[in-house]
Amino acid sequence: MGKIRVFGLALTILFFAVRLQIAYGLGGYRSSGGVLKRSWEAIALPGSDDESVRVERFIHHHRSLLGVPDNPDIEIVLQKTVSTNIGLRYVFEQRAYGLPVFESPLILIVSGDRVRTVFNELSTYPFSRQTPVVSSGEALNIAISNLDSKHLRADPEAALGYTSSGKLIYRLRLPGLNPPADWEIWVDAVSGAILRQVDRRIFADGSGRIFDPDPKTALEDNSLTDQGDSNAAIPEEAYTNVTLLDLNDPPVGGLYYLDGPFVSTSETNNRAAEPSPEFLYWREDDRFEEVMV
Repeated sequence: MGKIRVFGLALTILFFAVRLQIAYGLGGYRSSGGVLKRSWEAIALPGSDDESVRVERFIHHHRSLLGVPDNPDIEIVLQKTVSTNIGLRYVFEQRAYGLPVFESPLILIVSGDRVRTVFNELSTYPFSRQTPVVSSGEALNIAISNLDSKHLRADPEAALGYTSSGKLIYRLRLPGLNPPADWEIWVDAVSGAILRQVDRRIFADGSGRIFDPDPKTALEDNSLTDQGDSNAAIPEEAYTNVTLLDLNDPPVGGLYYLDGPFVSTSETNNRAAEPSPEFLYWREDDRFEEVMV
């Protein structure tokens, strides 16, 4: 019983410590609306001999901090794990009433008894159970009717789920034959309206400057401090240039944006936009955080 109480107290202290730091922009934390969105600081995992159990407990104990609605029908489900040179990457899918919430992942990099990196795109929307009015077959017909060419090179795929803003949709993937295309079309499962249509083939790769995973780990130097996002606080060697896959191409109005296959910064005010797909910023620039997404 004593161990349980100590663990509960430790969780409470951690919760308020992280809340305090993200509220004031301290340390390696980034937040939005009081929700932890990014972390490059080591966070202790709950105790267990099984790492996957510790990770599940971490999510369970920090649902509020991660912005997960207080609803037992909103689940965070492990999709896959990937080994990296800094730890094991856990990729989670958000589900609402048994259906996927598209493009709303939670990614944790875990090493030993610590979460080393948090990437949180979970939706905070208060989902409600919805019933489709449009069938998957009808949604497919709607999607195909919107294409110039109706010929497909393989069978289409349809998945029912929610957007991060709570709309019930069909995500349809249609491999076009002539001209070749890989269409992804979102059809509103209630109204039948087309909400998105993207050819996943027509994209360009760009470059971005990031921390991988964080300056302290990259340089093996725990003495580094944030200093209000000061460029001078972090040596250039802590940065890594990476390839940004599948950015919008052709550019919109002559500009490239950080719109990729998994994450978009379209909701960001004064979002990053460049005449070439090169997003090379230092940390003092607010656009650096967009690239880190």
